[in-house]
Amino acid sequence: MPCYPLIDKKGRSHGFMCGENLDIEMCPTCGAGMVKFLCDFPIGEHATCDQKMCLKCALEIQSDIHLCPMHAVFFKDNADSLYLRREIKKRHERNIKKEG
Repeated sequence: MPCYPLIDKKGRSHGFMCGENLDIEMCPTCGAGMVKFLCDFPIGEHATCDQKMCLKCALEIQSDIHLCPMHAVFFKDNADSLYLRREIKKRHERNIKKEG
C-alpha cells in the first residue's frame, strides 16, 4: 500500500496518508509534497506557466497567487515591475474564471 508524507511549508513531515486508490499527485520539483498549486507566471499571449507545485515549493506573492521556483527567482529580480505584477494578477483572475 503506497504512503505519501504530509509536508508543511518548512519541509517538516506531519504524518502520512496511505491507501490503495488515493488520487494524489506528488510535486515534480521536490518529489515529497502533494501538488496543491499551479504557477501563475504569465507566458505567451494569454497563458500561465501552470507548473505543478506543493506548498513547500510554491512562492505565494499575493493571496492565492503562486509562482514555481524558477519563476520566483525571475519575479524577485524584477519585483519592481508593475507590468509584471499586473500581468500575473490578470492571468490568475482569467484562470479562476475558466475554472469556475
